[in-house]
Amino acid sequence: MNRKPLRLISSLFLLLLGACSQSEFLPIASKILSDEPDAARCNMDISTPNIADGITPTMVTLNIRDKRGNPLAGIKLTLNVSGSNNVIVPCSSSNEDGISHCKVLSTTAERKTFRTEGAVELTAQVLFQAPPPTRMLFSVVSSGSVQYTNDGHKIMVSNGVIETPTEMKDNNGAVRLRSSHWGTMVDTGAL
Repeated sequence: MNRKPLRLISSLFLLLLGACSQSEFLPIASKILSDEPDAARCNMDISTPNIADGITPTMVTLNIRDKRGNPLAGIKLTLNVSGSNNVIVPCSSSNEDGISHCKVLSTTAERKTFRTEGAVELTAQVLFQAPPPTRMLFSVVSSGSVQYTNDGHKIMVSNGVIETPTEMKDNNGAVRLRSSHWGTMVDTGAL
């Protein structure tokens, strides 16, 4: 019995099988078989610190995965934030690595709940803190008075320092005095 045709058919079958295993159809098939996002495999990462100054954004990174842990592209979630005075920059669609980005700004220091809606629900608690003071605009005066001299000069006398941006104008509206720090006695001139 001649086994050459059987070997030839077996060899061709193995070559065909090897060629199909490296086919371009396999990635397409895995995308078709891809599952919906699985909340147990997805997560929400939130940057810190979270400053309630209305300027510093809190960055939110969503990592979207299926039940096998594979990244899912093209998923768009909506981020909702509890509390007041929030500005939410909408989330991007997830990229090929399953990553989506959102931003939140707030001017209210409080604990907020971040919650996504859409293909998967994720929740996180975030504490927004008040920004550190950058400049104090107040006056510290233990006693003070405004007095006039005989020639009409107005004098402000205080026991302490006044620290606030101030302008004093004459009757014609011209600025006569502009200061943010005043000493204990200021002669504002004849007004």
